[in-house]
Amino acid sequence: MPIGALPPVLLVEDDERYARACRRALTHHGLQVCWVRSATEARTVLELDSLPYFEYALVDDRLPDGFGLDLMPLLHALTPRPASALMTAYASYHRALAAYGAGYVLFPKPETPRKLVDLLCALDRQRGALRADR
Repeated sequence: MPIGALPPVLLVEDDERYARACRRALTHHGLQVCWVRSATEARTVLELDSLPYFEYALVDDRLPDGFGLDLMPLLHALTPRPASALMTAYASYHRALAAYGAGYVLFPKPETPRKLVDLLCALDRQRGALRADR
């Protein structure tokens, strides 16, 4: 599936400069981006009665009012479930272990727009493999 044909992406990121760079990269590839800056804003969007459909969710783990890891169960409860990446610039063994123990993978934040798009493509391939296994 070409990346330009995909529905909106939920971006949960408190670093304004990084979020702007992510939005530019994603919109350059034809994606619409719903950007929220905190766990509270993300919960508000995810609990809306008229919840927009997200194909992907890119979630920063360290937020000003909580952790992205705590948002992952909300994302995974959605139907259909968005392909989600939990990202961090502060990777540690203990945080990665906590994410893995909860059933998620903690990705280092992509440093370039190309790597961000590569991450979405990898999530898409992973989702395709999971659908094929069913």
